[in-house]
Amino acid sequence: PLLADPADLVARNAAHALGQLRNPASKQPLIAAFKTRSSVVLERAAWALGELKSTEAVLTLIGQLGTTDEAFKVALIIALGKTGDKQALPPLRQVLQNIVLTNNLPKAREAAFIVLTDARDKVAIPRAVQMVTTPVVPPVPGAGPTFDEDFVRIAALHYLSTVGDRTIGTALLAKDQWYAPRGLRAELAATLSKLLGQAYRPVADEDYRRYFVETITPRAPTALPPLGVVRGP
Repeated sequence: PLLADPADLVARNAAHALGQLRNPASKQPLIAAFKTRSSVVLERAAWALGELKSTEAVLTLIGQLGTTDEAFKVALIIALGKTGDKQALPPLRQVLQNIVLTNNLPKAREAAFIVLTDARDKVAIPRAVQMVTTPVVPPVPGAGPTFDEDFVRIAALHYLSTVGDRTIGTALLAKDQWYAPRGLRAELAATLSKLLGQAYRPVADEDYRRYFVETITPRAPTALPPLGVVRGP
């Protein structure tokens, strides 16, 4: 009865409790909630269905992926991953394709990579390489496209290191015109090391402290190598 309470906060907590109890009899009431409740409640309902590994809810969850509520969309994606149902994989790959500037939702793409990594799904490899090495976020008027958030690109690299092979590592190195910011370099080095079987390490930016304080004699700034990583221990 509490799941049907008109107060969203009560219904949300009820959905959360049902997910914690993991009683299979809770599946149908949780699925039914998707017909009438707001995303405030459904975010917890999706989480609960994931805890229940409800394959019966897969189509219902997929049907909600068009939401613009990021927390709700992330919950849907994680829940679909927990069901283990392979029919959820194509819609999750589509999450990586559909990037809308006005509703960017990068955490949903991060979640999609996590699920695809756990599923060992290789179909999204070309898109992952593209998202790491190419600006994919649509531009604002008068500007060009931009790279995705660093945490999304890190998730993509982890995905590639898990499901990829040597050819993927070679492809990442071949695209040496893209920029790897400092937050990405450790994961990039780890990915290349794993895929290519050779040790790579990240190279730090030369910051003002090192150049002006710790430099004893005048010298030219050190150039950053391509991709910000080098071979070596």
